Amino acid sequence: MKHRSIISILASSLKIILPILVLAAGGAAAAYFQATKPITPKSRPQRQASVVDVMTALHGQATTTITGTGTIIPSREVVMRPEVSGTIQSISQEFNPGDQVQQGEVIVTLDPFDYEAEVKVKEGELDVAEADLAIENGHQSIVKDELSSLRRASSLTIHETSLILRKPNLKQVVAKVNMAKAELEKAKRDLERTKVKAPFTGIVISRDVAQGSRVSESDTLGTLVATDEYWIEAAIPMDKVVSLDLSSSEGAPAKVRTQTGEWQGRALRLTGNLSENTLMAKVLIAVKDPLGHDVNNGKPPLLLDDYATVTITGRSLENVVEIPRLALREDETVWILKDGQLDIRKVNTAWKNDKQVFIKGGLKEGETIVTSDLGAPVAGMALTTAEIVKASDSPTPQPTEDKEDS
Repeated sequence: MKHRSIISILASSLKIILPILVLAAGGAAAAYFQATKPITPKSRPQRQASVVDVMTALHGQATTTITGTGTIIPSREVVMRPEVSGTIQSISQEFNPGDQVQQGEVIVTLDPFDYEAEVKVKEGELDVAEADLAIENGHQSIVKDELSSLRRASSLTIHETSLILRKPNLKQVVAKVNMAKAELEKAKRDLERTKVKAPFTGIVISRDVAQGSRVSESDTLGTLVATDEYWIEAAIPMDKVVSLDLSSSEGAPAKVRTQTGEWQGRALRLTGNLSENTLMAKVLIAVKDPLGHDVNNGKPPLLLDDYATVTITGRSLENVVEIPRLALREDETVWILKDGQLDIRKVNTAWKNDKQVFIKGGLKEGETIVTSDLGAPVAGMALTTAEIVKASDSPTPQPTEDKEDS
């Protein structure tokens, strides 16, 4: 019984001692490995430089361009009306929408019968008035002769008066002659006006009458538009007006683009008012020979009311640096790569458009401008270029040893 008690005590002691021995052995092994591990020298971590695209700042001359949009309108448009009333006797075959008529061409003829008769009546009235003038001139001669005879036959002094000399009678018949001439001239002019002529070379936009219809001075015959020149009334931003150079009598060069082609034009002048909806300035651009009649270059004609984009050549800029629009950052700043670091530089802009910016101050000749974007730009951050990275990755050429000939 006593032997069993000793065994039980030993078993309980082993349960306590064995875990302690295992822990002690593990601690000793850890201490041994920690004491015998190799020591690696510590080094400061290097900053990773961001790779960017760059360009070189170069000062030079540049020309501004102003872009605008508008619609094509006629330079001259006339609503044709007859100057006399009458029945339309004939209409020109070219007086149809889309046809072109020449200056002075007869496009509508009214029945001239009544006006021809009126001319004959006025010619007769003039003949009568001229006959009365001839008779009165005869009376004038008779009166002068009679006065001369009386002076010779009488010792009395005879005074000449306007009545004695029939001056009022002469003045009256002269006035009738002049009136008859004027009425005859008017009758002839009205007869000529029965032929309605094109005031200029142009294209017929509309025709509003037919042969046989009765028209008066207030009726519309049709609409004619000149084809020697079209205009584009283009809207441009107000801040671009200062760069327009319209001092030349010929205007500033301009390119006109539509959905059918491109034409050369000239910016003539500001219209003097703003567009109603956008409050932008309006400029008139002229395009010569819009239908290609003078120079047949194979292009389709410029069409009225078509939408057009215009690019006007503006004033010249001196000693400026041209950069892409995306290279101009917030608050009018530019990113500079200087000594491997980012320098955020405030600049002065002379001109901007959708694609370009011209810098007039803040950049030195030859400085490196960052043109690509950065996620979180901070002044002083490390930068590099693809060319530098490529050059650093290239293997260094090793010198070759000369072998002696055996």
